[in-house]
Amino acid sequence: MGKCTKTPAEVSFSLAQAQDAQDEPQSLSFDALVIASGQVGQPEPVSLPGLAEALESGKALRFCSLADAEALRQRLQDSVESVAIVGAGYVGVELAAGLAEVLPEAASAGHIALFGSRFLPGCEEANQKKSAEVLDKLGILRKTGRVVSLDAEGVAWSPSGAERSELHSCSLVIVTGALASAAEERLKLASPADEESIDKGRAAVDSYLRIAPGLFCLGDASGGSPPTGQIAMQQAETTAWNIFAQLSHLPRPTWRRFKPNAMGEFIALGSTEAAGVVQPTQLGNLLPPALPPAIARAVAPTVSSVGQASTAKAAVAGRPASLLRRLAYLYRLPGMHRLKVAQQWLERVTGNDSTLSGNVLPL
Repeated sequence: MGKCTKTPAEVSFSLAQAQDAQDEPQSLSFDALVIASGQVGQPEPVSLPGLAEALESGKALRFCSLADAEALRQRLQDSVESVAIVGAGYVGVELAAGLAEVLPEAASAGHIALFGSRFLPGCEEANQKKSAEVLDKLGILRKTGRVVSLDAEGVAWSPSGAERSELHSCSLVIVTGALASAAEERLKLASPADEESIDKGRAAVDSYLRIAPGLFCLGDASGGSPPTGQIAMQQAETTAWNIFAQLSHLPRPTWRRFKPNAMGEFIALGSTEAAGVVQPTQLGNLLPPALPPAIARAVAPTVSSVGQASTAKAAVAGRPASLLRRLAYLYRLPGMHRLKVAQQWLERVTGNDSTLSGNVLPL
């Protein structure tokens, strides 16, 4: 474990080792370096008054890792009457819908609130609309504005266009996105993006996914493409080939230029609902080539409707979108893990074919 720092002339690493009490920096030479550090967030550390104290007291929880999810699960076993979620991106919206299932009484009473300066920024418009409809139906309060501080009562926030802040009382605050990981020391990458851009804090790369010769960057840390898992997987293939080409001294025409291939976008809205936008021409790449009979029967009407769409994109909602989303992720799981997950999902889907109905809308 360690950290990477970039100086004007070189990139160096500080490797923290258990037997090294001094934690002295060590220099490593390399022919090619890949930065795949995930969400690096803001170019400057995010500072929210009261966040550190709220995290320490248990008033607030982060939500950006598996450990955070386990901590939240443990916390929900206690009495939680009201929740404020800070961050209305993918994670915040999916979390809000999931909490509505776990805390249905709190949701129906309007005691689960979602705060964000923008709702699902960078997301497909159809998914924004459908997600908003579902959250409103579940009773989730969507508050557009900026959270300015946390205290023992809850969150102080400033609605968009307002000069004064308001207090929203709650028993638990959950922070997501860049704010959730702001307490960790992270690599800072030079970025030309402005404050409102999804590329803020993400590195500018060339068509070969390089920050500089021999220095590659991909995933959420890399700018110029949507910060999604499917794009990161495509970037990984391009980067791997280009590193091979560099180390093999292959001519530049043999290198691969990265061209994102968006196969679809899905947002989970609970355990059985989702919103999605897919490209009919990409269904062959999105879904496994062979499906178990029960799942094939369940998904056939939706796949047929999407495939017949005459437009470049089609919106899918409800249970069909949830099933398509699960299949797309299942297809990309490695080895035996894919089989184990498929077995669990088969047990949930088998016998429920009649409930898998929904609308496919051309966009």
